[in-house]
This record gives sequence, structure tokens and C-alpha cells, in this order.
Amino acid sequence: MAVNKVVYGGDTLVDLTSDTVSEDTVFQGATFHGADGDAKTGTFTIAKELTDQDSVIEQIKTALQGKAAGVDLSAELSEQDSLIEQIRNALLAKMGA
Repeated sequence: MAVNKVVYGGDTLVDLTSDTVSEDTVFQGATFHGADGDAKTGTFTIAKELTDQDSVIEQIKTALQGKAAGVDLSAELSEQDSLIEQIRNALLAKMGA
């Protein structure tokens, strides 16, 4: 049985009921708990195989849907892997990892 809210002595210790995170916004393989309290696994990936850097940027913007405010996803770099690594590092920094 999943628990999404814990109240002890009238104080709310944990409350997931208003969380809006979903599998497609959490990195693939990372685990988290949804608003229903159930454990879930992230499915978000960044495609490294694409040859068009603009396509990679658009794919990431779409997947994030504004969840990474303040991260510049429009940088123009000559190498796609460098772009992906910069974005990955920026996202990890935002997440406190």
C-alpha cells in the first residue's frame, strides 16, 4: 500500500499529493514517488544518435516542458556530444546532484 501523505501529531511530515512529476520528466532509471505515493522509474533520455543539433535541442525542450527554467538550451556548438554534456551538467546542477 502506497503512502502519499504522513501526518504525525497534527504536523504534516511528508505530502506528495500535489506533486506533478512524471516518468517522462525524470532521467531514465532514476526512481521517485508520484503524487499517489507509488514508486516509479524515470524514462527521460537524451538521444545522442541524432545528427541534427537543433533536433536534439527541440527534443529536450519538449521533454522538459519548462521544468528546467533558467537552463539555456539554445547554445550553438559545433559538436552535439558537447551540447548534450553541457545540458546534462546544467540539469544535474539544477537538481542539486
